[in-house]
Amino acid sequence: MYVLKNTCPFCGHETDHTTDPGDSIAFPVPGDPSICWKCAGVSVFDDKLDLRKPTPAEKADFDKDKDVQEALACLRTVKEGA
Repeated sequence: MYVLKNTCPFCGHETDHTTDPGDSIAFPVPGDPSICWKCAGVSVFDDKLDLRKPTPAEKADFDKDKDVQEALACLRTVKEGA
């Protein structure tokens, strides 16, 4: 987990860290997806590691990406149990 303050471009939720559930030492790079824990919006890290909304092509890729879809399913499960 890394301290990386950001703002969700979908809901405005301010984040204070980032983590890769599959690799605890991975640091985000431009183009990586990020999922907001508040609204489940899938955004993208830009060249400055700020979050932006995905392009239509990126959104289509994320909609088919197994890891992104598994992370969204896990988030839904956690939120339903809260």
